[in-house]
Order: sequence, then C-alpha cells, then structure tokens
Amino acid sequence: MSTPQLARELVVAETLEQGQAIVELGSVHKKGLPRATRSLAAEPEPVDRASLRTDIESKLLADVPWFYRAERRIAREQAAAKAEARARREEHQRRTWVEREQALLDYAWGSLQANETSYVAASLESSLDEHPLPAHLAAVTGAVATIILEVSSLERQMPERVADVTPTGRLTTRKLSKTARNELALEVLASNVLGVARRALAAAPGVEEVRVAAVRDGDLLYWGSFERRRLSHLDWEAVDPVVEAETAPGARLEVRGRTRELRPLDVAAAPPGLRSLLAELL
Repeated sequence: MSTPQLARELVVAETLEQGQAIVELGSVHKKGLPRATRSLAAEPEPVDRASLRTDIESKLLADVPWFYRAERRIAREQAAAKAEARARREEHQRRTWVEREQALLDYAWGSLQANETSYVAASLESSLDEHPLPAHLAAVTGAVATIILEVSSLERQMPERVADVTPTGRLTTRKLSKTARNELALEVLASNVLGVARRALAAAPGVEEVRVAAVRDGDLLYWGSFERRRLSHLDWEAVDPVVEAETAPGARLEVRGRTRELRPLDVAAAPPGLRSLLAELL
C-alpha cells in the first residue's frame, strides 16, 4: 500500500470514529436510565462454624495429652458448644448491623421521595456526574430542579468532514458545510438538554419539573422546562429532540442567518427566578 493511500485510509478511519462519537452524543436522549429505587442492604456473610470450632478445639486440646481420650472427648464437646454459642452471637451481631444499615437506607429513600433538598441534591449530582457533557445542579426548589448544561466543548467536537462514498464505491470524506455543522450542533445540544432532564427525573422520584439552561463560554444558549408527565408519554426512539426542546414550556433558543448559527440569549429576558439564578452563575 502506497503512503498516500495509507494516509487517505487513516483520514477516513479517523473521520468515521469522530462521526460515531457525535452520533452517540446526539442520541443521549434515547438512552433509558434506571429509576431511583429503594436500596437493600447486603445480606450478612455466613458465619464459618467449622473454623470457629477448629480454633476453639485446638486451644482446648493443646494441653491435653493424646492418650487422655476421655478428657479429649469432653474438650471436643465443649469446643462444639462454645463454637455454636459464639457463632450465634456473631450471627446476631451481623444481622443487627444489616438492620441498622437498612434503616439508614430506608430513611434516605423516604427523604428522597419526600423531596428533602439535601437528599435530592445528592442523588441528582451523582447522576449528572455520569452525563457525557458537564452538567451541574443549580437549585432544587420543592419539586423543581434547575440544571446548568455546559456545552462549550460542542464547537470543538463538531466534525469538519464526514465519511462518504465515491461513485466507484470507495470510502472517502467530504467537507461539511457550515450550515450542516450548525444544524448538527443544534441536534446534539437538544439531545443533551433532553438527556439531562430525563436523567434528573430518573434520579429524583419526587421532582416533577426540570428546568435546563445550556451555556457556552459564559453565554446562555437555551433554557426550557420539562415536566415529568409530559416526558413520560414520549416515544424516545421517534422523538425529534430539536422539536421537543423548542416546544418545551418557556423554551428560548435563537438561531440566526442562513447558516443557522446558535446565538447567545439575553439573560435579562429569562423568567425572573431563572434570571436571578443565572446572574449569579454566569
């Protein structure tokens, strides 16, 4: 294989890999997440009765000569009784530990269901840490959570080229137009807005509404509100993330010009509660 041919194939392979990464990033809204549920404490480890008996028996027999058969038999019987008594005490202690741990887990679960702020915040922050783009919990007020989605890296992640096929059937690449790149960025943005909303609702069963603000390098690009009752009825395989994000209650998104470039929003035009919150964060 010639050097130019190898170089072309490497470029195609790199383009395919980058394209696949963007496809995945633009499909996060489709990924179902396990809902928060009551946690169960692990069952206690069984007590090793044989080891207990062997240990106690070896100590009791240490000073009894082997030819004192009756005394050794009595020692073994005593070892068995002591081992059983110790095993039962250990079982009781282990069961008590499990019951205490379960009580703590049940308290946390009840607090999460009751929307106690600290428990809701902890669950949301833990879940948001796993989102592919940086997302941070800004506030929890009653049954409403506000999340800041950081999309500054999107521009760098958008591919300049995409894979294509020549008339002769060979793999190649072609340059993406600025309009196509901007439309792709919009789709990825919308997918992640919906993705963090779904993630938040799965992590906090008492939250009924999630407000999402997407920011890029300190500029506000999007805000919208997503209610549990609305999202719960959507077919996530068929939903258009851009349409859903644009039609969400209170949604604001500005696309300008022939190339459909995302433009920063005026924070002053945001709803009062969100406006004051963003003023502190941005």
